[in-house]
Amino acid sequence: MKQRIGSRVIPHRHSRERGNPAFSSLAIHDFSEKSGLMSAMASKSARKENPLHAARPCLEDMPYRALVFKELNHHQKPLYWVAGSDADPSGAEKALKEAHRVHGGNCFYCKKPVVHEELTIDHAEPIKVGGRDEIQNLLIACKPCNRRKDHKPIEAFNPDAGHEWLSALLKQVQDRLNRLQSF
Repeated sequence: MKQRIGSRVIPHRHSRERGNPAFSSLAIHDFSEKSGLMSAMASKSARKENPLHAARPCLEDMPYRALVFKELNHHQKPLYWVAGSDADPSGAEKALKEAHRVHGGNCFYCKKPVVHEELTIDHAEPIKVGGRDEIQNLLIACKPCNRRKDHKPIEAFNPDAGHEWLSALLKQVQDRLNRLQSF
């Protein structure tokens, strides 16, 4: 049996899925407006942005794209499924760690594969200087790079990584602005 979510057809797995549309490896972050909640939040009359568009990673490679927005919790914080995992939905940092566990990934700074024991989740914009615990601000980093970066902004630590991250963030902002203009 298959179900249609947005423009994607996703194989339905009754066992282990537990209602998780991300369980299929085909379900990646842009699946969408199936739920009434999402449709209501995205309605033109409300003139509000769909949280799906705001609460997605700005990076498009694995494991970032394995994060699938599910809903906002009672504190209005996004919860994410992880494609290929049967874990319950979780907040951004925990979901990114789970995505790395399932799909692996490289350090955003040195580009080397990160083994589980060396995994850290870094804030591109450090919390100390106003960065937030949002998915767009979280990056996979190996322990040595994260220690060297310390509390520096990403572009001060590694200009190439800073350019890559800022470019991805800018693209996401431009996409979101284009969606809002269509209202």
